Amino acid sequence: MADRNVTMPYNYPGFPVRKFVGNEKNYTCEDMQWGNPHEFTTRSNLWSAASRGGSWVEVGAHIGTTTVLAAGFFSRGFAYEPSTENYNYLCRNLEMNSMKHVTAFHAAVSDKPGKQTLYLFPERDNACHSLCRNVVYNLHGSEEVEVKTLDGLDVNDCTYLHIDAEGNDVLVLSGGKNFLQKQTKKPIISIEFAPRLWATNGVDVQTFLNLANEFKYDLFIDAGNNHALMNGAILTEIFHTWKGRNYGWLDVFMIPQGEFGAMFPR
Repeated sequence: MADRNVTMPYNYPGFPVRKFVGNEKNYTCEDMQWGNPHEFTTRSNLWSAASRGGSWVEVGAHIGTTTVLAAGFFSRGFAYEPSTENYNYLCRNLEMNSMKHVTAFHAAVSDKPGKQTLYLFPERDNACHSLCRNVVYNLHGSEEVEVKTLDGLDVNDCTYLHIDAEGNDVLVLSGGKNFLQKQTKKPIISIEFAPRLWATNGVDVQTFLNLANEFKYDLFIDAGNNHALMNGAILTEIFHTWKGRNYGWLDVFMIPQGEFGAMFPR
């Protein structure tokens, strides 16, 4: 397996990431090299607002495309990645950037601990592996992986939780009720809202909305500079419009109730 090494010609705010390595066939190294690492500008504003000296927790870290950028904003980081290949690259990228304050876990995260099968896409799409067989429409193999829950993580200063679990996202959240309750301050949460993947995995948008209400969170999406709270009716409409499409996803940000105005003053 050949590597693709990237020496980035710029510094991001926060931690000065300069080097990155990944599988040469995977598209995510292009994101890092050309300066579009998962809509970094919007996210960095949220990371800065969330940091408050706390910890970052990431579910679905892949090879570290978000991890190495976010970690500089936080006192500690905890990153979960189930794929053996991706996990090895993640560890290398953390080491290359001297991120000793980040702990990487070779594990998936869901609503209950144990062992599950991780279904694998081909190399170019290795950011899309999933615990849900039906999500992986172009099966390239599988591996048995350890599965943990957020409730099993002994951290009480998490101020930002990032979930990108390829259709398993709501299950990750539902396995973290105790985790969220024990945090000193409610964390900001970002979650990949992918209707087709959720529906394929048997998850409906109402389950997510119920959890957000139970945990006392407001929701918003990033629409350029037009930050606005998102109500459940609109999110439900998007879900039912997109769930039959092969493509269509967005990041939904969960903000503790009452904090949105201070975060995005007008």
